[in-house]
Amino acid sequence: MKRREFIKAGLITAGAGLAEFMFPSESNGLESMISGRIMDTLSESPVYGAKLKFYDSNNNLVFEAESDENGIFPTGVAVGDDKWIDVKKLFNNAPEFNNLRKIALEKRVAKRADNGILKLEIKHDDYFDAVRYVDLSKSEFNSDIIPKSFDMELFDMWCRDPFLGGCIQRWEEQPKWYIWTDMANEEQIDLVKEIINNDLVQFSNGFINAPVIEKNENPPNLNDLNGKVIVMWDNSGGPGFHYEDLDGNKIYSGGVQFNLTGPLRVVYLEELTQVLGPRTETETRNFWDASGQYLPVAKDIGKILFKKPIGSKSPDIDPTP
Repeated sequence: MKRREFIKAGLITAGAGLAEFMFPSESNGLESMISGRIMDTLSESPVYGAKLKFYDSNNNLVFEAESDENGIFPTGVAVGDDKWIDVKKLFNNAPEFNNLRKIALEKRVAKRADNGILKLEIKHDDYFDAVRYVDLSKSEFNSDIIPKSFDMELFDMWCRDPFLGGCIQRWEEQPKWYIWTDMANEEQIDLVKEIINNDLVQFSNGFINAPVIEKNENPPNLNDLNGKVIVMWDNSGGPGFHYEDLDGNKIYSGGVQFNLTGPLRVVYLEELTQVLGPRTETETRNFWDASGQYLPVAKDIGKILFKKPIGSKSPDIDPTP
């Protein structure tokens, strides 16, 4: 299959509620503590003095907390689902309790079943404001926040471009790599493998790990592209380009094409990096240099990109579950 026929065939596409909270005096000893830890995204050290506010589905403030010198915080005392059921049975079997309290308890149980999520806002003078969602069915919730020393403007330009959805778009699992070698020489093929095995592993903070690389003179199977990046060469002009196929904000397949001239390392590094998720329609600053090496900020960009969930919005807002 010729390369343009392959493109036409579809390989290349354009792309760039709440449980009721009770305190010990009210819960008859049936309470369970939900706690967690706040860490620095980049240094992975504990964050002291992070202020946390928890809200229910109606945006009512439920309680507040603050992280200690170890980054640890208590979120309050919650009666677990199983304990609510026990308490409900107690009320059902005790006619001496008035009906109003019984009805109120039943509503609480129903509300817990319908909405077991709390919205959490995290603030700190030295960190970007963050929004998380806490699953009340779990007794522990840990999170990390991004220091204001990080270049969020550069990150947003590349990883949350408003023209490409305004939120993180990336792979959920590392892709496999298919190198279509029919028009490439060994120097070009070796450079692709070097960048995948070394540069991308470093950039992605280990998200790319022991990558699976297949090289073949034949074109890939069009019915087996999910989870793969196709790397190929052509003489159609331009140093190179990349494409991604998306399911919402999740990249599930992609490709990179290089010109037969070269190779220029910076071109190979740029295209192979961008197929992982950092793409922009408003490119004004890079995080690699002209020789094809990542700048120091690239390590932080990759770490945040692959630590934050798909769909994350600026500055550090998790997608609504």
